[in-house]
This record gives sequence, C-alpha cells and structure tokens, in this order.
Amino acid sequence: KSRDAEIMVKDMQLAEKTVAIKEATEKLDKAVEELDKAEEQRAQAEEQRAQAEEQRAQAEEQRAQAEEQRAQAVERTQQIMRNSVKAFLKQKMQVEDIANILGIDIATVQQIASE
Repeated sequence: KSRDAEIMVKDMQLAEKTVAIKEATEKLDKAVEELDKAEEQRAQAEEQRAQAEEQRAQAEEQRAQAEEQRAQAVERTQQIMRNSVKAFLKQKMQVEDIANILGIDIATVQQIASE
C-alpha cells in the first residue's frame, strides 16, 4: 500500500509538472508569436522608411529639376530682355522709353546698352 501510495504521489507530481510544462510551453509559444509579429512590424516599418526615403530622393530630384528649369527660364527671359533693349536702341529709342516699355529700371537699360 505504501508503495502504491508513493507511486500515486509520484504520478500526481508528474501530472502537475506536465501541466506546468504545458503552460510554460504555451507561454513560450505566445511569446514567440508576439516576437514574430514584432519582427514583421519592424520589417514593415523598415520597408516604409525605405519607401519614404525613395520618395524624398525623388522629390529632391524633382526640386532640383524644377530649379534648373527656373534658372533656364530666368536666363531666357534675361536674354530676351537684352535682345529687346538692343533692338530698341538700334531703332534710336530713348533709354527712358525702353525702360517704360519693358517695365525695367533705367539703370538696367543703360547697363545693357553698355555691353
């Protein structure tokens, strides 16, 4: 009887340990699952960061292109203005009249005239 009682106690202890192991395994599985989700979220965040960086680079490239186009437009406008001033001067127009027609100051007209 004593041996049977001892075996029963050992069986109960084993059952308790088995339940504890099962619970610990479930907690561990949950923790691994949470880590996997966190890693997936980190990977998604990294992908979004890379996309944002790519968009920033594209926006910077577009800004640079727009700035280049603006500079070219300014240069073309200035060239047209210089050509217009020179054409008016060839027609013997007064500096003041040229400035009024083109909407620029007299000093600019005089500077172009002296080129």
